[in-house]
Amino acid sequence: MKVFDFYKSFGIDMSEHNGGQFYALKRSEALEMVELLSEEGVTIHSIDVLHRNISGLFDYRNERGDRICWDFDSENIPDGKRYSVSKMRIEALESENVAFLFSDEKSYKAWKKNHQRMSA
Repeated sequence: MKVFDFYKSFGIDMSEHNGGQFYALKRSEALEMVELLSEEGVTIHSIDVLHRNISGLFDYRNERGDRICWDFDSENIPDGKRYSVSKMRIEALESENVAFLFSDEKSYKAWKKNHQRMSA
């Protein structure tokens, strides 16, 4: 399955939650996405962990106001190791109350393509 098809099938459209220009994925789908990105050779630049607030919307900050963002570029993690690091960190959170927003080229292209078609 291609990245766009995966987002279309399982993604949470963040424009409905916080106006974001990406799709987010629940924890289980995020682990599958890491595998898909690895297979397609798509570099993961960063992952934001999103929390569901009292209104049921996903937000970047949890109830304490903390934000979790894994910026692999600034951490100088080699491209090939980013997949295993991503999986390890996602698994370590052990929470279903999060969505993961992937910042990579294909994610944005998938979001943009889908929204252009919907607004046409």
